[in-house]
Amino acid sequence: ALGKALLAQLTDEEVLRLLPQTLVAITERTLTRHEALLEDLATVRRSGLALGQEEVAAGLNCFAVYAGETPTGRRIAVSTSIPTDRLDRTREKAIVQAIVRVAGQIRQRLASHV
Repeated sequence: ALGKALLAQLTDEEVLRLLPQTLVAITERTLTRHEALLEDLATVRRSGLALGQEEVAAGLNCFAVYAGETPTGRRIAVSTSIPTDRLDRTREKAIVQAIVRVAGQIRQRLASHV
């Protein structure tokens, strides 16, 4: 999810230039088609929230939000992961609210240092 939050800040063309020809599956849920990843990034751009649902490690869900760009031009995002068996709707909502809040705080600090 962290990578998706960062990649979503780029255009599809920029993303495709960065990606290898073949996307290797790490788990059975890993996105291995460029088109599927681009669709996922479009969703991230609309919602501001990136999700990784057992795509990097079986049994692990990740949530991420873009936080902004440093004065040196580095893009940063906030993420957290939780085992799937500990995730329910209430916890998911709390996690999303928390990382959105932290990303907003970071964004404010970055803006005050420009």
